[in-house]
Amino acid sequence: MTPRNRVFSGLFAGLSVALVGACGTTTEPRGEAGATGVAGSAGNPAHSGGSGGSPAGGAATGGNAGNSTPSAGTGGNAGVSGGVSGGSAGTSSTGGGASSGGTSSVGSGGNAPSAGAGGLAASGLEVDILPDYDNAKSNTNGIAGFITRTGVVPHLVSNYMNINGGSFSTSQAQSFVDEALAAGVKHIAISLATSDTDVSSAAQAQIAAAVSYGAQKAVSVQIRFGYEMNGNWSPSYHGGDFSIFKNTWAKVASAVHGAGGLMVWAPNVDGGGQNAYRAVLPDDHSTIDIVGLDFYHFNSSETNLTLGSGEVDKAFAGIYPLVKELNKPFVLTETAVSYFVTSGAWPTASSDEIAEKQAWLEQLTSSTLLVKYPLYRGFAWFDYNKHESDQFRDFSISQQPAEATMFSNWVTQNRARLDVGG
Repeated sequence: MTPRNRVFSGLFAGLSVALVGACGTTTEPRGEAGATGVAGSAGNPAHSGGSGGSPAGGAATGGNAGNSTPSAGTGGNAGVSGGVSGGSAGTSSTGGGASSGGTSSVGSGGNAPSAGAGGLAASGLEVDILPDYDNAKSNTNGIAGFITRTGVVPHLVSNYMNINGGSFSTSQAQSFVDEALAAGVKHIAISLATSDTDVSSAAQAQIAAAVSYGAQKAVSVQIRFGYEMNGNWSPSYHGGDFSIFKNTWAKVASAVHGAGGLMVWAPNVDGGGQNAYRAVLPDDHSTIDIVGLDFYHFNSSETNLTLGSGEVDKAFAGIYPLVKELNKPFVLTETAVSYFVTSGAWPTASSDEIAEKQAWLEQLTSSTLLVKYPLYRGFAWFDYNKHESDQFRDFSISQQPAEATMFSNWVTQNRARLDVGG
């Protein structure tokens, strides 16, 4: 699950890091084995499952995912990096379509968004972050706080929002656009949840207005609607009636695409294989601009660090055949390593924890992964501290000095293969 409520365009020395933040509500990370997740409380987009809530209640800890960066020709991202302006598929527009060697992913209405306008990195892997807006430990100051602690400007930031009672807060979304722009970030993602069984015309108009506001400010907007819809903790699970999710997805997609935004379809990692993912696939595949996946590593105990060398590759392998079939850019939309204690105090980052989080970063960006999964575009780190399942969980990569220093140094050392904003 996602750790919500516990809740990732410029270039910075050749790196592009994407952040996804959660404003207001957040969910928990998925991927622990066994326990089913609990329903999110009102106002929380997706309360992550209790210790170990995987989409089907099964173990989700082991996923290895390998992928490869898209080869983009000169002048453009082979994936959906546009979103506001876009040329026709197969041609480059404003320096952005897929050039020789790159694959051009089709955006809404059959158009390939131009590079640099829509939220996916033009070169290298995005390093996306979800800033902590729901920290029970301290005030982390959102996007600006993350940048201050790490010195890294994300490529994209994301925020958790809701449709409640047929209404979406355009003003909240606009404030997030302004916050990102003030921090020098030109791409945002709104992780949008709803337990409503329909999306009213009023809510559709409110969402479209938020996307249009971003376009006016030259900030591209992605809508990650119904994220983790395959998990029973998600508001978009609707008791397992996925026809409701598909219907609401279609209405939101129409509004978003009409306003020039991008739609991100992002289930939680599922050990059930292709059929499990296909069960929650929108009926009209052309409405999907980006395929996402939420996947976390959970240790088995406070002291038994259990990170396996092939976890990311295994997770990617489960969904990637569908990614290839859809021919869409692929992003790990939520990820982190969960380090926890049950002593009633927030954990202090140990050297072992820091090493484990760095090892996870290396898995997420390994050359083997990039070669194996060429549609892979990057990942979003869930930068949260969460008190959940009677544990004090540190998912963060910036909130303690040792974590922030490790991450900052790692980005500096790997600039040639990353893409960060700035």
